[in-house]
Amino acid sequence: MRSRQLFFAILIFILASPSTATELAVRPYSFDAGPPGGSIDRFSTALTPADIYTTERGFGWTSTAGVPFTRPKERSGTLRDDMTSDGIAAGTLGFRINLPPGEWWFTCWLDVGYEDSATTQLSINGEPYPVVWHHLKPDEEGRTSLSGVYRVIHLPCTLRAPGLSFALRGVRDSVRFLGCTFIPARPDSSPETWKFGRLLAETGRYKSAVSCDAFARRLHNELLDDPTDSRLFYWRQQLSFLAEAERLQQMEGWEWATQLTGVSIFERMHQALMLLDANIENFPHEGNPLLERARWLRGKICYDLVLERGGDYQDRVGRADLAWLFRRYPDDRPLAMLNGVLVESPDPSDYLPLPGNPPRWAVLQREAIHRLKTEIDWWVHKRQSANGELGGKIDDDVEILRTWIPMLLFGDEATILGWKRLADAVWVNPRVYKGFSKLVRDVEHSAEFISDSTPELLLVDEDSTYLRRLTFTADYFEHLWSARNAFGRRFFKSSWLGATGIDERPPRNRDVEMNSRALKPLRYLAWATRDDRYVRLTDEWAQAWVSAALRTDKGKPAGIVPASMRAYDEALNGDEPTWYEPNMLWDYYAWSERCGTAILDHLIFTYDLTGDDSLLLPVELTLRLVHKQLEARKDLTRGSFEAGSESWVAQHLIRNPAFWSTVQNWRIRSGKNSFDSLIARNSTPYVRYRLTGAERALEEGFDQLLQTLRHNTPLRTDMVVHTDRVRIPGIDHLKAMIAGDGTPEGNSPYFAVSWRETNEHLAMLVRNSTDSLLSVSVFNFNPQKKSIVMRPWRLAPGRYLLELNTAAGKTAASVVISRPGEHVRVALEPEELTEVLLRRIP
Repeated sequence: MRSRQLFFAILIFILASPSTATELAVRPYSFDAGPPGGSIDRFSTALTPADIYTTERGFGWTSTAGVPFTRPKERSGTLRDDMTSDGIAAGTLGFRINLPPGEWWFTCWLDVGYEDSATTQLSINGEPYPVVWHHLKPDEEGRTSLSGVYRVIHLPCTLRAPGLSFALRGVRDSVRFLGCTFIPARPDSSPETWKFGRLLAETGRYKSAVSCDAFARRLHNELLDDPTDSRLFYWRQQLSFLAEAERLQQMEGWEWATQLTGVSIFERMHQALMLLDANIENFPHEGNPLLERARWLRGKICYDLVLERGGDYQDRVGRADLAWLFRRYPDDRPLAMLNGVLVESPDPSDYLPLPGNPPRWAVLQREAIHRLKTEIDWWVHKRQSANGELGGKIDDDVEILRTWIPMLLFGDEATILGWKRLADAVWVNPRVYKGFSKLVRDVEHSAEFISDSTPELLLVDEDSTYLRRLTFTADYFEHLWSARNAFGRRFFKSSWLGATGIDERPPRNRDVEMNSRALKPLRYLAWATRDDRYVRLTDEWAQAWVSAALRTDKGKPAGIVPASMRAYDEALNGDEPTWYEPNMLWDYYAWSERCGTAILDHLIFTYDLTGDDSLLLPVELTLRLVHKQLEARKDLTRGSFEAGSESWVAQHLIRNPAFWSTVQNWRIRSGKNSFDSLIARNSTPYVRYRLTGAERALEEGFDQLLQTLRHNTPLRTDMVVHTDRVRIPGIDHLKAMIAGDGTPEGNSPYFAVSWRETNEHLAMLVRNSTDSLLSVSVFNFNPQKKSIVMRPWRLAPGRYLLELNTAAGKTAASVVISRPGEHVRVALEPEELTEVLLRRIP
């Protein structure tokens, strides 16, 4: 290997030395690499493996011939053009062209290949040339196929003697060379002295309305008349990079874009970044008229990618770009928001009238409902497409519904309309079969199609459409994904699954907490129908995990849910040496991410369904462990402890909000009060109210929610790219007050009540709910009477007394609850608080 590298170095040195070779003219040169007969760029010369350098030709390879390749899939998917649809691959590639001395722009196109962070080395005229390569965040499961993305390296060269030779050496991957250009950087190529100079300057400004694509096309047509014009050639090339980056960025996550391009939103955004770097990196910024526009695009794409999937390099680059622009435009509101400034925009929610004498919690809730409804209305009436998508990738679109759940429970018609449209779009999506991914994927990304879009629609399902869609989950679980093992317990056989199969290759062949996401439709089925089969399947998985939680293998404390279980032999966390670190490719499978809370939630839900008190033992043992550690150490929020120890476990649980939400649900469902002092110190505002009756807790619960909703609305609406990153902290508080359920993400149905025929001028508070009693306060801000529908979900069938108490007096009527979700009509007096009580008649 060393002898070959030495040979090439000597050869390049010889060819770079002064000779009798004829100098080429000062004009642009473009070379399109690929196989003989391949597609050739309109302004380029074909470069095949046979084109070895000769002095007569004046250009060619100075290394042994590489192997030609083509990218037909990317070409048909509109990601590649003649220049980038084929190329030549080799471990090392050398090239020489007899350029005259002077200033030149050198640009080359290279496939990303298998490297998200390039290790390719560039040398020019025998000297190493440091290149700023854009580093992409690798996928969690690693790269197993060639990337569809190509890089563009654009840099200046000063030739003090005739001839330019460059060499590209692959270090960890081959060099996949697509083509290159050499363009004179002559003084008369500056934009100021050009007929398009003023337009070019306007084009490159932040927020410019000039179309880069139209501009590049015009320069292309001009270039047809004179292909030797360096200025036309250069700015056509640079504008084309910017235009293509904008085209890809504007596709966002729409399904049509994935279908037409054949690649995901992430590859499209990565490609845009590579093209934008060709207008930003590896050359001085001074005098670059396209810099503002390029840095805006790159900064926003990086911001969105980091929000979606992290990435240290994108984080650093995006912050720098957006900060640079904000310094230039300090009064720009979008830039301010993207730089972390809270921006408040006046809107009608600021001027809501306050009739009557409403309690403070009602005033705050009405504002929250009004603001949230305004945002949802934007998504449904302005953003949502005819086929139901929201434009952020349909399997991410469904995650925005987690913030819509309060308004679904509230009975908002726009929310119901938009939710159903999206659920229907998911159901007919070609990547989905009967709710789940057709392809086997990790459980979160396979299950989110249906689990985030459909179960809650049982609350508004008038004809069983959505109920029927959930039934396939039971079939998948019973016959495809899980099995009873030799111990008689039912575990998932894998955490990589789909509608057509599972992947039982280690380390995927284990049951994990995240599999609870796949069973969310089953839990809703069991809750809505109480069908024996659905209840049995729900209970079988719960019983299996209770047995796992009670074990103490590998130093696991009793009651703590382990990170994973291997189904066939019940090996706790498989062959891993610890009980808490599964090493299953995705970080979120680690115990420390969710601390077993989704399994505990499944146990509590199943207890609520079956009344089996033994299912609560893991919850109670976990609480005892936390209580014991707090008694011994007082403060577990500081310091570090041995991983896997009881103190380490307690520290993680104390810091985990989802754990406390789950515990609070246990408290409300079971009625057990032995840990009330511990729960009170860590409870949500709603549960604190339920335990103490202090309405001040309800008011404090709106602090975080309203702080979010009052500021930076565009970051949750028209500036959004990745819809699964629309997050509204505190939204669970609103859901809890409206429906009596404060559990995060609605993983299991614990709703006491939902509503229909409401409007945004109402506020409600579920004060108490059991299987025989429902107590709710409703304030009607409307200036007229309002008749609404209340749908109790927890009340057992039977005869009930409906009492309505207002300042004017009390009315009572008998109603019959024949099924969960029975429609009960309630008449509200204008501008008054009505206390609604449904109490079972013995």
